[in-house]
Amino acid sequence: MKGKNVIYNLIRNRIIAKREKNDNSSGICEMKEKSVTYYLIRDRIVAKREEDEKRIEDYLFSDGKWVEDVNNVIMDHLMGHDPSEPEDSPYRFGSTSILMEMDEISEKDAMSLINQQVLDISERSGKI
Repeated sequence: MKGKNVIYNLIRNRIIAKREKNDNSSGICEMKEKSVTYYLIRDRIVAKREEDEKRIEDYLFSDGKWVEDVNNVIMDHLMGHDPSEPEDSPYRFGSTSILMEMDEISEKDAMSLINQQVLDISERSGKI
């Protein structure tokens, strides 16, 4: 687990450093919009990554709401992290089977899947 966090922090810091390097050096503060990328993981989990010039935040849609990705599911899939491999295995990172479990999807597709999941939850709870 420690190695995964180190790699995650290295990647995150590299992204932030690159953005800071490309920032406007005139001293004028510009308001930048968050970019949002949606993913479908294992054909059933809708996820999103929100990025701005300072932060990357990952969320999973679960039980009708967005929850923070505290277990780094999105990052693990982006890096191909296979937790079933031993710590010293060369196949622990970059696993194509893990990489292929996640697809980038459009916002429209994400909202459609979310709406269907909310309807399914409502039907199961008897609210529809």
